[in-house]
Amino acid sequence: MTLPSLDDSVTRRADVLARETPDGAVLVDMMSGRAWELNRVGAALWPLLATPTTLRQVCRVLGERYAVERAVLERDVTKLADDLIRAGLLVVARGEPAPAP
Repeated sequence: MTLPSLDDSVTRRADVLARETPDGAVLVDMMSGRAWELNRVGAALWPLLATPTTLRQVCRVLGERYAVERAVLERDVTKLADDLIRAGLLVVARGEPAPAP
């Protein structure tokens, strides 16, 4: 499986619960009972995926919030999205446009 592209539309699964913590968030897959911990930036990403959104749009929003080089942000968002897709927490539509936020 290749990494998702910045133009892939992704959305979180509705049956994954998220709870904020002092250091980020905890995600719980209600179907499997498995849990994942996100850092603060990952926790900021999660709400952006409530509706289908491209990773490029996510990077634009996070780039406005955090002082980070665009290339680093894009790499990190793509990697985190890949991890969450592999865990079954995100649904991806490769190369399909998402509505603008």
